[in-house]
Amino acid sequence: MDLNVPAGQAFVIRAVETYHMAQRKTYDVLIDGKPVHQRRFQRGDGGTATYQFVVQPSADTADGKVRIRFQDVPGDFDPSIADLWSVQSN
Repeated sequence: MDLNVPAGQAFVIRAVETYHMAQRKTYDVLIDGKPVHQRRFQRGDGGTATYQFVVQPSADTADGKVRIRFQDVPGDFDPSIADLWSVQSN
C-alpha cells in the first residue's frame, strides 16, 4: 500500500493485526522494497494486537510518500493487517 509519511523525518508505523486463533506470525515489513522491521510474534488466542516501530529518514522517505509491504516469511502464519497509519516520531 502507498502511505503518506512525514517528509524527511523519522516516523512511527503503527499497525493493528488480527488473529483468528493462537498462532505465530512471521513476516518482514518493507519500505520501498527495503526491509525496515521483522515481525516474529506468538499469540496465545484470537483477537487483535497493536504494535509500532520507528522508521528512520532516508532518501526513500524524503518526498513524504512510501510504499509499505508486509512480506510473509514461509513457515508460520501470514500477516493480517486490519489498520495501519504513520505518526511523526518525537
